[in-house]
Amino acid sequence: MTHQCKVRTNLLLIPETPSSSAQSSPCTSPHPVTSNGEPDNRDVPCAAVAPSPRMESEAYNSPSHIPVNEKNIRIFQKRAEKIRRQHDDERRRSAQEIQRGLQECEIRLEEIRSLGQSMEMKLLEDPENNWAMETWFALVHEREVLKCKEVMLKLSKREMELEVKYRDLNLRFKQLGEGMNDNLAANSDLLAAMLAVVEEKKEVNRLSENAKQSYKEVNPSMQALREKGRSFQKFKPIFSCL
Repeated sequence: MTHQCKVRTNLLLIPETPSSSAQSSPCTSPHPVTSNGEPDNRDVPCAAVAPSPRMESEAYNSPSHIPVNEKNIRIFQKRAEKIRRQHDDERRRSAQEIQRGLQECEIRLEEIRSLGQSMEMKLLEDPENNWAMETWFALVHEREVLKCKEVMLKLSKREMELEVKYRDLNLRFKQLGEGMNDNLAANSDLLAAMLAVVEEKKEVNRLSENAKQSYKEVNPSMQALREKGRSFQKFKPIFSCL
């Protein structure tokens, strides 16, 4: 009996271990710790981030969110009109450059014709004149180059005219399209005119390719011409009407 009481007394005197009293429960501690003793913030929720007003504004003003109203329609119409005027200005400048190039070709071709006639008169008197012969070769070469350039400029001018004509016809066709049943005859005429423009444009493109090919063949042709010799007796006059 006495022995049992001593055992109970010893059990009551056993101190509590630090693990049972010093450590806090992860469920009750506001800052849980890891096995290394450092705070563990994995369970701490992140603060909610409010959306940026700038991002919302950009999303609202994006092309897919632009509201359709009279103000925006007027803005788009003004932009379209501005682009159309820019294209018209560019086309007008191109037409002016083409016309200026044609005038320069015409003036220079007339000068070459006059100089060529003078050289041919000299060569008819002295077929072995080397200086006159070299000058004649140079004039013939420049004449062929200018003729090719003149053809290409004329074709470019015609192509621009056809583009304007097709645009106008297409615009009229769209305007008449609202009353398709009432304007069948007019629409048929416009379609026929548009098809004619398309066919002519194809022909212009074909002629342009031929002109470019002729331009590439100028130098080989002149080389073959020079290989005939250095005496004008082997050539026929080109600039003079004899």
